[in-house]
Amino acid sequence: MDGIKALHDSQKIEGLALCVGGERLTYPVALSAGDRLIHRASGECIVRGTGGTPMFVQPSGRPPLLQPGRSPVRVEVAEDSPKEFKIRVLLCKSYE
Repeated sequence: MDGIKALHDSQKIEGLALCVGGERLTYPVALSAGDRLIHRASGECIVRGTGGTPMFVQPSGRPPLLQPGRSPVRVEVAEDSPKEFKIRVLLCKSYE
């Protein structure tokens, strides 16, 4: 997964969970506008900020195993996160 990116908001998005293909991954991070969360097939998970050092994070849950066809994606955030925000999610299938 790549390009999970907080867009156009100055308030942090916390308690991020991504539900894909029946699996749920929870990320212990607070994303600010412009931050990018990258979760590689190798299991490496990094947050790249707009001007800082990359931060390695350990998500909880199992990575999704995508099946052919459509895979529903749901994003969840903590209740105290902003009520309106934009997040872009890019899913890439890894053939390993």
